[in-house]
Amino acid sequence: MTESDLKSLQEEHNGRKYIINLIDSPGHIEFSGEVNAALRITDGALAVVDCSEGVCIQTRNVIRHALLEGLRPMLTVNKMETCFLDCEADGEEVYKTLEGIINEVNATIDINKVPQLDDVTVSPTKGNVAFSSGLHGWAFTLKYFAEKYALEFDVDVPTMMERLWGENYFNLETQRWSKKRYSCRNCKRGFVQFCYKPIKAVIGYCMNDQKDRLLPVLKELGVTLTSKEKKLVGRESVKSVMRKWFPAPPVLLKMMVFHLPSPCVAQKYRVEILYEGPKDDKYAEAIRNCDPNGPLMLYVSKMIPASDDTGRFWVLGRVFAGQVSTGMKVGVLGSNYAQHKDFSVTIVEKTEKETETNVARDAVLASQLTAGPRLMEPIFLVEIQAYEQSLEKIKSVFQERRDSDPMEANSLAHKLIQHIHERKAYMRQMTPP
Repeated sequence: MTESDLKSLQEEHNGRKYIINLIDSPGHIEFSGEVNAALRITDGALAVVDCSEGVCIQTRNVIRHALLEGLRPMLTVNKMETCFLDCEADGEEVYKTLEGIINEVNATIDINKVPQLDDVTVSPTKGNVAFSSGLHGWAFTLKYFAEKYALEFDVDVPTMMERLWGENYFNLETQRWSKKRYSCRNCKRGFVQFCYKPIKAVIGYCMNDQKDRLLPVLKELGVTLTSKEKKLVGRESVKSVMRKWFPAPPVLLKMMVFHLPSPCVAQKYRVEILYEGPKDDKYAEAIRNCDPNGPLMLYVSKMIPASDDTGRFWVLGRVFAGQVSTGMKVGVLGSNYAQHKDFSVTIVEKTEKETETNVARDAVLASQLTAGPRLMEPIFLVEIQAYEQSLEKIKSVFQERRDSDPMEANSLAHKLIQHIHERKAYMRQMTPP
């Protein structure tokens, strides 16, 4: 982060370096479980919408779930290269398409907003909307163009951003701004005149191999091409130039820093959603304050089978409070856990690299866990390891959970326990030394 960027950053910060943990979840409806697993352990969500397809049903569902989890949304309108290369629409039509997408997203946000969040609508003028091309690797926000034109029009950057979106038109004859499009013939919408047309011109030079016009423009923009890149033509030239002009990683990451909260901020209001116990006990306070010295509160989001055929799992989760390290004992609560009931205890196994994870402020934690019996649902028998000496505890859980005799010959409990006994070799691997 540069000094100029930090000046406009409202949230408290220490230094200019940031660590961002990204979880890329597939958007297809068949992978909705992956999305739900990611939402609980994040503080913000970046929704990616195809500019040609618009807001789909699954996109609305994901935004709704994100809001229910207390996440602040951002938006990037993707596949923008199609607006410049594959369609014959003019700048005004492109603007209307983009505006329609943003309005649809905001309508979904308004319907599903939760009391823990304030105004979380998205808008290019706020800086939490980007326009990108994932295929070509470029992205931009209005802030880039506002910073370029603010000095020219003698206004501050926020005012210029307002002029580059919405019903703001520039009169090419009088060099004045107007709210009425038809006040004169030469009035052009701010976005079209100062954002769309410059990009369209540069892409046109690349597609037509007009290096004599392209290179002076890039020099003025501060974009330098290598000798190899200067020889590219057509779409390859467009891809190379746009990546140099609007590199996607810094644009999107900077947008996250500016518009998504840190864990210390997010957990103050998300604790109402994350924790179902009393909101004034020590666990809630530890989560609310993101306290690394408080009791360990770790949410397991996903379990991934290890590749060494040992029957063990890598666990993806997030530490909301406290700290976890190899060798320590932790309590494991099942999905049907009820207060005042016993819960299982597990030991965080030692991995090849002996590490201690200092936590609450680290958004994503990966560690190898071995769980004891927590058979709230039978499926966990094949997902979580159980010590052989703990089988009696397993039986007692089934006895509490079933109305009939849990160990009758054809019962599910009897079959599952019998299955464990048959896997003696598997049990020996789990028996602690």
